Amino acid sequence: MKWPSGHRAVEAFFFSVRSSSLTPLLVICGPTGVGKTHTALRVAERVGGEIISADSRQIYRKLDIGTAKPTSYERRRVPHHLVNVLDPSDSFSAGEFGRRSRQFLESHRQQGAASLLVGGSGMYIEATVDGLGTSPATDEGLRARLEGRWAVEGGEALYEELTLRDPVVAWRLHSRDRSRILRALELCELTGKGEAPPAEPQRLGPIPIMIALDRPRDQLHHRIEHRIRQMVDAGWVEEVRALLAEGVSEDCPGMESLGYQELVAHLQGRMSLPEALAQIARRTRQYAKRQITWLRRDRRFRWLDLGRFGQAGVVDRIVDHWHRRIDAVRVDSCT
Repeated sequence: MKWPSGHRAVEAFFFSVRSSSLTPLLVICGPTGVGKTHTALRVAERVGGEIISADSRQIYRKLDIGTAKPTSYERRRVPHHLVNVLDPSDSFSAGEFGRRSRQFLESHRQQGAASLLVGGSGMYIEATVDGLGTSPATDEGLRARLEGRWAVEGGEALYEELTLRDPVVAWRLHSRDRSRILRALELCELTGKGEAPPAEPQRLGPIPIMIALDRPRDQLHHRIEHRIRQMVDAGWVEEVRALLAEGVSEDCPGMESLGYQELVAHLQGRMSLPEALAQIARRTRQYAKRQITWLRRDRRFRWLDLGRFGQAGVVDRIVDHWHRRIDAVRVDSCT
């Protein structure tokens, strides 16, 4: 059943009055730069939903430009949650994100409203959809030894070690994501795995609708490079300079976000701006490849090619899939 675009207000009202037990979570994810934000905004407006940001960087305050955070105008169009909730110095685990996102889902569903989980942080999506086990407490002695090794050997060496010990977890992380790499290696020592042990089944019901967005690689790489230039034009370098001037440590969790370390190096005279931007583009392409690899492992995702269908075509397909799933859940509940 395809709904006419002119009836979007009717669509939103129709879904707002459905029983909360019939409202599945809608997951929209994909590699960085693919076009998740604008696609999700249009879908949310069509179904009358609100967005939970599954982005481990947008959760930090003051890191706005370099994390491609939704603008204030976009957040007025559609309410966003779990954006701007931490200071750059705060640590935050996937397990904590899963707990917070599930709490929001529970309260939001009681209102009979739709929720969209949107982002590219694989562990955040997994923590929400499937739940995570209880992670062991930090071993202060072990953590101190790992931090000492990071200072002496460098982050690349420890990231390579994590790649050998738990390649699945390593693929999900930035190679300079210091706090998460150290925690993963700590867990490898404590449990033999770089993540929390499997949780008891905590899967959401009804079964979530899981959409992964993609584009041809040449398009994706072009969009990544174009977005980096736009960020610089919008004041990304000035944003990093202001953070350092406020006393934000270059080693804090928030500043591990993709691109910030390179701009710190530029501002400290260790790298020219063209060199910094070239390295950011290269690392962003590598990160996008890792995201795609992670998503391909989960066969629950339905892939939609923005290069083939265009944004309007993808939005229509997602909304149509949403309608059909809601109708199927409603029929099942009546039998």
